[in-house]
Amino acid sequence: MNKFNAGDHLVVNIDPIGLTKHHGLYVGHGSVIHLGKDGFITETSITSFAEQQEVHRIDTAEDGDLAIYRAQSMLGQHNYRLFHNNCEHFVNWCLDKPRSSDQVSNLTHLAAQGIARSGFIGEIAKRTVSGPLANVTLVSTGAKLVANHLGAPKTLSDLIGYPGDMVAKPIEDLINGGRDTLDDTARQLEQDEYSEAAITLATGSAKTVLNATVITPAKVTGNAIKSVAEIGRGIWWWIRY
Repeated sequence: MNKFNAGDHLVVNIDPIGLTKHHGLYVGHGSVIHLGKDGFITETSITSFAEQQEVHRIDTAEDGDLAIYRAQSMLGQHNYRLFHNNCEHFVNWCLDKPRSSDQVSNLTHLAAQGIARSGFIGEIAKRTVSGPLANVTLVSTGAKLVANHLGAPKTLSDLIGYPGDMVAKPIEDLINGGRDTLDDTARQLEQDEYSEAAITLATGSAKTVLNATVITPAKVTGNAIKSVAEIGRGIWWWIRY
């Protein structure tokens, strides 16, 4: 098994073709903290985490101590949600990175493209996703899935998936933001807080749209630029030394 450093973001395949992966944070001394299958955040041995699969390091924390502190502070917590708080969201949060999940955004993007191309939601949508830009984003997301399957560094997969992420990440935002807004609104309606519910619905919807159309695309672009810089720096050091 490869040697890892405390603060490394580790993944293992959990299906035969590698579409889905299990994520954990290596905390040193052969231990990993992860959001397990039972929904609890626990610390386990890397052997147990691997479950006889090959373990890959896809990223590492800029501040390893902070990442480990965050992970340890959540031990014993139980708050699993597939689209909002899965094992990948947890590790990204520990690394102080956007609380997002490539697995969710990539597969949601592919599903959305498939539905639109089928004509199920209208001819306009079908023509839109049949255009060259939509094809580029589809190929990009597919290539990112392959890169993730092969255990490529996150900087490389983020760069490969940049065009696709400009669609996939906003879709993820719309799903999560819309669900959170509706949950909060429904809870206030149950408590007969009608005016507060109306405000929550309006502000939550506006925030979700802002995130999906402005903030998230800017973050995706920033991550791509950072990936180019990191890859370029690595090539420079390799050539120089």
